Amino acid sequence: MEKHIGPYRVLKELGKGGTSTCYLTVKPPLEREILLKVLYPQFAGDAEILSRFEQEARIMSRLRHPNILQVLDFGKLDDTYFIAVDFIPGELLDKVITQKKITTEEATSIIMGVLQALSYVHKRGIIHRDVKPSNILITEEGIPKLTDFGLAWAKSLQGITQEGTFLGTPSYMSLEQLKGDKIDQRTDIYSLGLVWIELLTGKKAYPGENYGETIQNILTKLPVGIDKLEQKVSPELASIIKKMVEKSKEQRYKSADKIIYDIKKLQGIHNTSLQKMKAIEIPRWVGWAIAIIFLGFVGWNIQELYSLKSATELGSQMTKMKSRKEKKSFTSEIEDIMIADAISNNSETSSQHPLYIQVLPYAKIYLNDSLIGETPPGLQTKVTSGEYVLTFKNPQFPSVTKQLEIKDAQNIQINLLEEVSYLSFIVKPWADIWIDKEPHGTTPFGTPLILSSGKHEIRLHNPIYKDYVDTLNLEKGDTLQIKFTFQ
Repeated sequence: MEKHIGPYRVLKELGKGGTSTCYLTVKPPLEREILLKVLYPQFAGDAEILSRFEQEARIMSRLRHPNILQVLDFGKLDDTYFIAVDFIPGELLDKVITQKKITTEEATSIIMGVLQALSYVHKRGIIHRDVKPSNILITEEGIPKLTDFGLAWAKSLQGITQEGTFLGTPSYMSLEQLKGDKIDQRTDIYSLGLVWIELLTGKKAYPGENYGETIQNILTKLPVGIDKLEQKVSPELASIIKKMVEKSKEQRYKSADKIIYDIKKLQGIHNTSLQKMKAIEIPRWVGWAIAIIFLGFVGWNIQELYSLKSATELGSQMTKMKSRKEKKSFTSEIEDIMIADAISNNSETSSQHPLYIQVLPYAKIYLNDSLIGETPPGLQTKVTSGEYVLTFKNPQFPSVTKQLEIKDAQNIQINLLEEVSYLSFIVKPWADIWIDKEPHGTTPFGTPLILSSGKHEIRLHNPIYKDYVDTLNLEKGDTLQIKFTFQ
């Protein structure tokens, strides 16, 4: 018996995502091929997921651009919600990357097409927020089309979180997304820059064996392969890419139009193909290589990520720090300050001691329940001798509390990524997840849950089956996956 979804006749299933299934369908009487994105039935009652699904349809239905996949319809049949999209034969870019080596000229053409799409949506107050290879369709003619506006934020739409919510795909997220800060078009520019690097190198700019490691790589390291761009493209083109992926959004391109202008200007100067452009005899990656080594040594000093210093300054600082191999060792700058403060304190009658605090990725810091500031950059204060309770609060993580006894100058360095545990679920057919008697959503999840270390009661609920209940004892830094099939 043929399967129908509303007026659409299903030909075959194309694939499954975190919240939906995609089908190839036709709509009588014209029998035009339509791609149908169907929300999983269990999410029909989830107000947040359903709202995003509807908003995706509303946003994309307003867009008319050759580099954006066109939405044709949105509907509901009983508890089945669907988005009808113009079906265009092709492959998603993430698959293309694994199937073939992409030339520099092809990569630039793809990026230019997506830039045109971003320019169009940004001018209409829309931020995509999830630019990545799996959201870029490459048609059989080689034309890139931006897809999946499920996480998009639009000024004209209410109810979509912009600040303080951890959304997106970690490998392509900007620093401001990770911090939950206000975002703008520069977030999309950053993500597309990482896609460009991946097209040229064939590798993710920010790989990681797990969720926490990927985030830490973004916060503390430069993109993989960025120091070798001049070996693949001209120094001028490499400079454009590097400006797109600056960690500080203030140092990035402010608009897609400006990038398009710079690329076209460069193409006009060089009448040979971009693929044939080679680095000059004195490679410019020397400064980047030194910067990467330097960042490896200072690791915790997030402030250094915002502005790379000259090779002379970096060389001087590396000499001071070359014996410091431990990740949590003091930076030479902090040691210098602490020594100076200690000398100063010896000459004073005050019993106050310097306290230096650094938190990765960021946090508001409370001393005995009183807010004293937030990081980054590092926080510096003075306290009298005694016992204290330090609390670190970041909306993406459980609060972290540390007991502290102050007798002299101290440096406190906390990595929230290492203070928590990561828990993911693969449940068939699906389940509502309850942890410590609190709801945490319905599977499948796009990202792992972040939990504090210690004991947690886990309950998987599906109204058709008997609940599964278990107790887990999580250690700091654990990355666990629960696989369960209801029977």
